[in-house]
Amino acid sequence: MTILTGIGCSLNPTDRVEAGLMLFMLVGGVFAYAVILGNVYSIMQNVGQDERDFRKHIESLMNFLDYRQVKDRDLKQKIVGHFNRTWQKSKGIEEDAMLRSLGRPLRLEVLNNLNAAILDKIPCLADLNNLQKSLFCDNLMSHYLQKGDALIVTGEEVRLLYFVMKGRVLLFSQSDERHLSEGYVIGMDELLTNQVTYGYSVVALEDDTQVCTVPAEDFWTVAAASEALVSTCGRRAGRGGGLT
Repeated sequence: MTILTGIGCSLNPTDRVEAGLMLFMLVGGVFAYAVILGNVYSIMQNVGQDERDFRKHIESLMNFLDYRQVKDRDLKQKIVGHFNRTWQKSKGIEEDAMLRSLGRPLRLEVLNNLNAAILDKIPCLADLNNLQKSLFCDNLMSHYLQKGDALIVTGEEVRLLYFVMKGRVLLFSQSDERHLSEGYVIGMDELLTNQVTYGYSVVALEDDTQVCTVPAEDFWTVAAASEALVSTCGRRAGRGGGLT
């Protein structure tokens, strides 16, 4: 510090050894300060970087909507709200990309652990072993719906099973209307009776309604190795797909 600032006692060298030592201290001090200042700058630059990237993504999306001349302000607000809620839950962590970087056996084990709470709420999966449960987790996805968001539209092809994990949804058709709450599977009846399309629509009745989806192919893959699952689901067919 004394060498760099010139403040303090005089350290003028009296021979070559002291001159070399002074030069070493001077260069070492400059290098140390450069490293410290560089690290501080890097830390300050990275603070909030994920949030800045998120805001930049929102701005790019808004610019795209303006370019495509989308004038619906409610739609724009809904899009921004969706990304804000996603950010609050993920904090910028791209979970799908991280999981896909793992080998499939390890990924299934991690997913099984992460989704254990969800699987425990599904009694018809109680008799499955961990490997069979993990097969459900490979493509299991959680969706958060806002009030009025459509989950299923009449005539849509049956490709997914929908597990209502939180909140309530409205299932309605021309001849029926039901309120379904936590603990229902939607689409099981259609799957077991080989129906091609849904004969009803489903919309969310509450904000932050959580629904998990599993591809029909995954269900049949596990069902082929589990007679208990087929038997349990078969007894539920025609009763609305309730989990309880």
